[in-house]
Parts: sequence; structure tokens; C-alpha cells
Amino acid sequence: MEIKPQTLASFLNAAPPAATLFYGANRGLVRESAMRLVAQALGTAKISDSPFGLSRFTAEQITSGAVVLDDAARAVSFDMALGGGSRVLWLEGEGEKCASQLQRYLLALQSEGNSPPPAILIVEAGALRKNHKLVTAFAKNTCAAVAACYPDEGRIQDGLIAEYFSASRLPVEVRRELVARLSPDRMLARRELEKLALLAGSQDAITAEQVFLAVADNAESDFDDLCFAITAGQVQEVHESFTRLTEGGAHAVAIARIVSRHLLRLSEVVAALAEGAEEKTALRRLSPPVFWKREAAFRSACKNCAPTSLSQAVRTLLASEAEMKSRGASYASASLERALLSVARQFRQTSRR
Repeated sequence: MEIKPQTLASFLNAAPPAATLFYGANRGLVRESAMRLVAQALGTAKISDSPFGLSRFTAEQITSGAVVLDDAARAVSFDMALGGGSRVLWLEGEGEKCASQLQRYLLALQSEGNSPPPAILIVEAGALRKNHKLVTAFAKNTCAAVAACYPDEGRIQDGLIAEYFSASRLPVEVRRELVARLSPDRMLARRELEKLALLAGSQDAITAEQVFLAVADNAESDFDDLCFAITAGQVQEVHESFTRLTEGGAHAVAIARIVSRHLLRLSEVVAALAEGAEEKTALRRLSPPVFWKREAAFRSACKNCAPTSLSQAVRTLLASEAEMKSRGASYASASLERALLSVARQFRQTSRR
């Protein structure tokens, strides 16, 4: 069964078939759709609410023989027999790398006819042709579904923007600028819109300058460069990144909030690791997830930062933000830079111990 883009939303809210493939150039939409269908299959608001009903793995685990799909499906079924509910297998990433194994699994499902499937399989894949053997296998199988995830545009982007901002906050010209700059990748677009929301705060109307700061091609990189330079203790890079942002028009309070959010996300993962959670599990709990291009840097930051250092850094930034608000805009930039440099030096000292 082939799921059309216009019916994807309703498909994700319905009972899933025995196997579903999400593929396409919109990697963010592939991941978001898979996550939503996994939660729907588990019957939970959050995937982490049903740890025993879910088995996550990669194509490499299947091709290496570390995971056998049929065995995994029945193993999960046994686990769920204790608590009831659906059983879900989630193949994350490049499912096309194990196309042959997936084809065999689908044939086995087909041969079982109307028998209940041992588990619900949800697969992610990259930008495949419509006639790729994996796409064809899912489309022609009566037990399966396949959905192509194309780059976001038009009404899709309008709907995404509406999730974050009311029409009254976006003047016509500003909205046009936002749509023109917004990433066609769902995950990146959400990150850009979240950053814009932080920059705009509670003000009534969003400006074109704020859109440019949040969504410009180099905006994501500049903010991330600053955040990761701080936790790496790279004092000079903190100064340079902060200068680029302020010279580009970023407000000090907005920068402080974005850095604080980054530190709080790190704190969440570091705390989970301290309690014995696996790194992969701790990272998966974050919402929104860490952008894949920055995952290595995020992992490194988690190893570099002690919980006490992160807590102190957040307190420093909160105190700086309060001081900025009380003393006015002319003082804000210099005050925040001193605070960020102080926090970076603190991380540099603790990482050397």
C-alpha cells in the first residue's frame, strides 16, 4: 500500500499495518513520521513510556547477523506477553542497506495470510527511487505500507509555521521571508522555528531581522558553534562566535536563552548517564532530537561536562540574564559575553582535572 503525502497525517493517527517504510530526501520527516507511528503502535504519548514493547536497531546490525528480524519479532512478542499491547521493531537510519533481509521478512508476513503479525515493523530509509526494490517490496505487499517523504513546501510549510506562531504575529512580508528561508527538511525547520520563537520572545510581531538571524544559512552554525565552544572550554572561539552573532543583530537575552537551553539538554543526558542509562538511550529521550550533524559534538560535550559544572553554568547565565534586564540593552552584550567567557573557562578547568 502506498501512502500519499496528503494522507500521511491521517495514516500516522490510525492503527499501523504489520510493516511500514518511510523513505525520501526529507530526512527530518522520515524520522518524525517513524517516531509518531512507533508511538501510535505502542499506544503511548512518548516512546520512552513503553521500553519493553520496542526494539530499536540499525541496518548494520541486520547485515552483520547481530539481529535476525524474525527472531527479534518473536523475542519482542515474548516480552510483551507479560504486559500486553503491541510489539514494535524500529529499524533506524538507512534501511536500504539491508533490503534483502527486509524483503524476506515481508514475504514471510505475506505467507502467514490473516494471522496476527509477530510484531509491527517500522523502517527508515534514505532518498530512494520509486522503483527501488525495497520501495516496491513494501508497496506491493498487502501487509505493508510505504510513504515517500518529500521536501516540505507550500501548504506543508504553512502548517508547520502555524504550529509555532499565530498569523497575527507574522506580517505578510515577514511571513514571505520566513517561508523563503525555512529549510525543506522537517527536523531542521523545527529547529529554526524554535530558535525564532526564542529570539522573538513574547513580542506581538516578529521582525524580518529576527527571521534572518534564526533561519539564515549560517545562523544554525553560529549558534551551535557558540554553544559547543562554551562546553569545550574554547575561550577564543566563544568570543569569535559571540561577536559574529551580536554583529549580525542577535539580542543578548535571546543568545543567553539559546545557550541555557543547550546546557539544560546536556544536563538531562549527563544526569541520565550518571544514573546508569546507556548513551544512546539518554540521547533518544531528548526532544527535539540532536541534529545528526552535531551528534558527535554533543556526545563529546556530555563527556566533558560534569553535572555540577552544568548546573553552575545555568545559574551563571540566569543571573546574567536577570542583570541584563535590570540594567538595559546598552549593558547587555558586554555583560553576557563576560558570563559566557567565565563559563567557558570553568568548563576548561574542569575538563583538565
